[in-house]
Amino acid sequence: MTLIFFSDIPWHGLHQRPQHIASRLARRWPVLWVEPATLLKKNRYTPVYAEPNLHILSLPAFPYNARFASIRFLTGIFSRTPVLRWVMPRIQLWILRRAFRILGIDHRNIGFLVQNFQLISLVDFFEPRIVSFDYIDNAFGFRKLPRHMHNMWLKTLNRSEVITVTSPTLKRQVEAAGSVHPHLIPNGVEYETFSLSDGIERPSDLPQGNPVVGYIGAVNTWFDFDLLRYLLSTMPERNFVVIGREHPETRRSLNSLSSFRNFFFLGFRPYKTIPSYLIHFNAGIIPFKKNELTGAVNPVKLYEYSAAGVPTVTTDFSEDLKEFENLIFVAHSHNEFATHLEKAMVLRRNATFIEKLDAFARENDWNARADTLAALIEQRLQSRQ
Repeated sequence: MTLIFFSDIPWHGLHQRPQHIASRLARRWPVLWVEPATLLKKNRYTPVYAEPNLHILSLPAFPYNARFASIRFLTGIFSRTPVLRWVMPRIQLWILRRAFRILGIDHRNIGFLVQNFQLISLVDFFEPRIVSFDYIDNAFGFRKLPRHMHNMWLKTLNRSEVITVTSPTLKRQVEAAGSVHPHLIPNGVEYETFSLSDGIERPSDLPQGNPVVGYIGAVNTWFDFDLLRYLLSTMPERNFVVIGREHPETRRSLNSLSSFRNFFFLGFRPYKTIPSYLIHFNAGIIPFKKNELTGAVNPVKLYEYSAAGVPTVTTDFSEDLKEFENLIFVAHSHNEFATHLEKAMVLRRNATFIEKLDAFARENDWNARADTLAALIEQRLQSRQ
């Protein structure tokens, strides 16, 4: 069987759950990673090799979550046109079938793993051995989506034989829509990569001197800049480092922090270099606002911080954080966040606590996550024989 992996993000974007899962499933089945075409970026309408047993293909799609508001506005207008919604999947189908011919994929022996449910209509043109839906974020928390997108989400739930979610909140959302057996598979960490500490040279762009409080991840609209501004002003003897790709709508907020001498925005750094930064953090932070999107987030950075032995301090952005209350500090106010940070930096030197973080990270390796998903798929395939 060849697994057709419908992704929300490009393969060469931020290295997240989709790439980790796809790479590991490719050890069992050939994987064709299908990503939405991105404006002004290199797209691959002919499949290209990415790594052993895995190829990449781009398909045109409506950019509902485009980085620029003007593009999102136009998308909302055009996607409401029934004719365009009829034409789009047929263009996608032509490109997909062409990729099958090039790669020698037998369309009678394929399965679909869906993360991008905008592509669910393509499933109707085949008779797949299985359809699996990995629901990783609250899709309706990013932007206000048109009604037909909600219908496509419901169609994906109804069409899928295996449904997995990353958080208890998403599990409840799926159950409320009528799906009785969603499986909880949280996010994880590439333990061997992030737990290495020996022989890692300190990056030259990481500030020296004062203890480092760090954040690694997307700098998007859910980032709490008011909190960070408070921490910068009340903790001048701590260096605050942010590593990640900024969103156009956060650029002004980021620039407003440049007046603080203890603030360092390093921008995007390749995935494989992240451990070399993390190992020198005295504490890791997750400064998220509390909203519909973050309330369903199972933060990958929590697992990565823990694997590196870095204590985590977070806002109370989700009820699901109660699961980790013996491992992390959850703050309900700006002042409490600062207090927790000082406690976390002390625990950074506590061997017993670091061992607890290490055990947690080891148990939540991406290999185990992919094995669980693969087992669910294989179990379903066997039940149909």
